[in-house]
Amino acid sequence: MKMTRKFGFGMLSSVIAVLLTLVPVASASADSNLDSGFQPMMIRGVNPPQDSPLASYQYQRLRQQYNGNAVRIFLNPLPIENEFQVSPQVAWDWSLRYALDEMQELSHQGMMAVLVLGNAPWYYDGKPINSSNAHFWADPNNEQLLINCWNDIVQKFAPYRKYIYGYDLLNEPSLYGAPGIYAPEWPDWSKAIVASIRKLDKETPIIFEPTGLVSLPGAYTEANMQNQIISDPRVIYSFHMYDPHAYTHQGLATFNNAPVSQTWPDKSSYPGVIPGVNWNPGAGAISGINWDSTQIGIDLQPVIDFQQKYHVPIYVGEYGVIRWAPGGSAYIRDTTAWFEKLGWSWSTISYMGWDGWDMEYKSIMTSDPNR
Repeated sequence: MKMTRKFGFGMLSSVIAVLLTLVPVASASADSNLDSGFQPMMIRGVNPPQDSPLASYQYQRLRQQYNGNAVRIFLNPLPIENEFQVSPQVAWDWSLRYALDEMQELSHQGMMAVLVLGNAPWYYDGKPINSSNAHFWADPNNEQLLINCWNDIVQKFAPYRKYIYGYDLLNEPSLYGAPGIYAPEWPDWSKAIVASIRKLDKETPIIFEPTGLVSLPGAYTEANMQNQIISDPRVIYSFHMYDPHAYTHQGLATFNNAPVSQTWPDKSSYPGVIPGVNWNPGAGAISGINWDSTQIGIDLQPVIDFQQKYHVPIYVGEYGVIRWAPGGSAYIRDTTAWFEKLGWSWSTISYMGWDGWDMEYKSIMTSDPNR
C-alpha cells in the first residue's frame, strides 16, 4: 500500500518513545549462553516497509527521536514479481538492490541490520508463489535455491558485516494454514543453509525461526523443537509474538470493506477476556481466557523454557497489534516489558509501513493514509 509519509503522531506514538527511549541495555540472564559464551548485543528496533528503502531522515528519526538501534531488512522478491511481472531473477536482483540501499544508510547511521529472507524467487505453474506454500516445500530443489539465495546475500553484504546483527534464514517457515503447519523439510534445509553460509562467513550470527505455529511462542515446545537445534555456536533463536491472534489481528475483514468504523464483529479489548482459540497450546488453548501481563508471561513460557535448557540468546523478530485494537498501548507495553525483563532483543512492527500496523497513526479504524 502506497501512502503519504508525513510527520505527526497518533495516539500510540508515545508508546514507541517509551519502548525506545534511553532504556539501560539489559544483559542476558546470568545462566545464558554458558555453552558457547556467545552473548550478542541487545537490539531494539523495527520492521520497516518491504517494498522500498526508507528516506535518510526516517532512519535518523528512528535513531535520534526513538533511540532505535536496529532495522529488520526484508529480502522479498514476491511483491516485485507480482507488481511488475518480471522474472524471478530480476525480482531477486531488485530486492537485493533495495536491501543494499537500506544497509548503506543504516551503516551511515551506525545502526544494526537483521537481514531476513522473506521469500525465495520461485515460480509454480507460471506464478510467483509464497515460500509458505505447500508446493514450495514439496520441491526438493528449493533447498539449493535457499542456499543460493543466502550465498548471494552473504557475498554482496560482505562490506557491511560489522553492521549485521544476524542472518534470519527464512521468515515464518511454515506451510499455509491456521495456525501454521509444520514443514518437515525445514530442519534439514536450515542446517544445510547454515553449513553453506559458514563457508563464506564464520562470524555473523545466524537467526533461526522454527517451523510450526508460524514461529509463534508455542513453536518452542520441546516436542516441536526436538530436531530443530542448529549445531553452531553463534545462533540466535527467534520467534514472533502475535498472541492472542484474535486480539492482535481483529477487524481486518471490516477494515477491507469500511474506510472508517468504530466497531467490528470480532472487537475485543486488552486487558480482558479475548474470544477465540489461542494458537499456543502451551498457554492454554481455551476460548475466552483472560489476557493480561501474567497471561502473556504464560504464553511466552515455551520460549523461556527453551532458553533456560539450551542457554541461547533470543530475538523477537516481530511483535505488535493492529492499531485500532482497544488497549493496544497496554498490550505493547506489557509484551515489551517481558522482553526487557528477559533480556531479549526485539523489533516491533511496523515503522513507516502499512498504516494498520503503524503505531504513529491514530487508533481509529480508517483507510485514510494521512498520519
